[in-house]
Amino acid sequence: MRSMMPLTRFTTRWYRSLLSDNAILDALKTSLEVALGTVVIAAIVGTVFALIFDHVRSRTALVVQGALTVPFLLPGMVLGLSLAITFNAIGVPLGLLTVMVGHVMTRLYVGPVP
Repeated sequence: MRSMMPLTRFTTRWYRSLLSDNAILDALKTSLEVALGTVVIAAIVGTVFALIFDHVRSRTALVVQGALTVPFLLPGMVLGLSLAITFNAIGVPLGLLTVMVGHVMTRLYVGPVP
């Protein structure tokens, strides 16, 4: 069996092979959809909450802000499993939208308002 180490030349053979695999391309497309959807949703929701917290100084706003911090403090696996169990319990089918919701929850952190 011939060893590939040390590398003797650069090759793009595996990249070509990777880009001709439809399953890999479908997974890449799904990942990009989730990433783009997560960024857009988190930016909009985060901006709305930040504006609300900047203008509203009440105990309720502090409680909501604290609740938004909880997903940031939880390990991703715990949050993901909790969301999957919750979605299943309330009858929401798991799919692209529920994955985006989970990603938004891990990315959405509105820090303390001075």
